Amino acid sequence: MLLNKKNTKGPKTNKKKQKSVEERREEIMNAINQVVENDDTTNPEALQHLLISTAFLENSLGANKNAYSRDYTNSQWSIDDNFLDDILTKSGFAVDESGQKTDQLRDNNYNKFLIRAGYDPGDSESMDQFVKDLENDNALTGAYMARLKYSLNPNAPLPELTKESVFKTWYGDYNAGGIEEGSEEYNKITNTFNEFYDEFFKKTVPSETEEDGPTGMAPKFMDKGTDIFSPGSLI
Repeated sequence: MLLNKKNTKGPKTNKKKQKSVEERREEIMNAINQVVENDDTTNPEALQHLLISTAFLENSLGANKNAYSRDYTNSQWSIDDNFLDDILTKSGFAVDESGQKTDQLRDNNYNKFLIRAGYDPGDSESMDQFVKDLENDNALTGAYMARLKYSLNPNAPLPELTKESVFKTWYGDYNAGGIEEGSEEYNKITNTFNEFYDEFFKKTVPSETEEDGPTGMAPKFMDKGTDIFSPGSLI
């Protein structure tokens, strides 16, 4: 049986309430830090860089309001329908050799990260709520599913702490071929991301995510100002 390190879901997102950029960004950063805090990785700094960068590439860290309430993908983290279908079909109870469902959950990353996000993969009502939370842009739900997606390629380690390595990991393991390499759009996104990465991660500061003192990671939330998140910087 898989254990949930912290069975805490984020607040339900109310689509009718228009949140500010700062509120959306803080919601995403808080979600990322909970995911990193609960993770098994031996390289939390790389995971944090990767998830923050993914959030920037998918929704400009909350600055792109058009990344919310979309009907062609699920959540501001761009969980596409194919990946969502994988989550729903590959989680839940294991089956025996005859194809009959057992009373044991599958021992896989789909279940592991659903449980950590606060859902019960063996309960249909809980999984219905999971789908609704994605549709409603629940930042924590989306962040855990982003972490799940990066965990599914066993031959892809977390990136080095360089913008080139982080972008390559996002492009190869998360973007799913949505942008053609070398295209004008690809080059534009690369240039925008490089500017963001250099600005956001240019300083190493003490961490607030660990009880045993500074680790050199970025803190739970750092307001880097608005320049990098200006409308001209949106992807």
